[in-house]
Amino acid sequence: MLTFLTRPHILLPAILTVMLIDQVGLAADPSKPDDPEQLPTVRVNVDGVTVQDYLDYINQSLPADRRAICTTAAQSVKLPTISGVKCRADIAVRLLEPITAKSAAPLKVTSLSTDDGQPQLIVVDLATATPKPTAAAISVKRALDTLSSRLVKQGKEDKVASSMARDQLTVAIKEGLAATFPTDAPRVTLKFHNLSGLLFLNGSPEQIEFIRQIISELEK
Repeated sequence: MLTFLTRPHILLPAILTVMLIDQVGLAADPSKPDDPEQLPTVRVNVDGVTVQDYLDYINQSLPADRRAICTTAAQSVKLPTISGVKCRADIAVRLLEPITAKSAAPLKVTSLSTDDGQPQLIVVDLATATPKPTAAAISVKRALDTLSSRLVKQGKEDKVASSMARDQLTVAIKEGLAATFPTDAPRVTLKFHNLSGLLFLNGSPEQIEFIRQIISELEK
């Protein structure tokens, strides 16, 4: 039996048809509400609708405690065309991740569970793009000379002062990054080149600019 899930009182700006297919072993069984195999199968044809429209229709096939929700950032994202897809209702939500992976607004689908591990809500959000690392070379000669001079004035030998100055610069950069950027920020790599007095690094543009500021302060 095919049932078209439509809302006559809602005029959508694009086409969205979801057909609920009752199949033996796949129709919802109230006695096993947490068994994903008991969820109904849907066939989806989508053309130009938003994430919120899509979830509104899919949710008509999901139990009340297994609904899919989306964040404010994701709800108005327009979906690419989905044609002739037949799958369980919850998988229809998870499909949003691969079908938008290469789009301008990729989505991330996360399942929330209860304390005893039972599936609960499905959350759709915009995926956080991982910025590509940027390479840079920054002169640290003046900063190292300034730090070394201070250490020599404190009675350190030149070679010892030079080594300690590089350690101090490294610590200042690492501690500054840790205090300023979140823990999931791209990892910064640092490499000193002694002969040229250059610091080679990879990181996000924001991290590199922050390191430039630290080096500039240490030159004073």
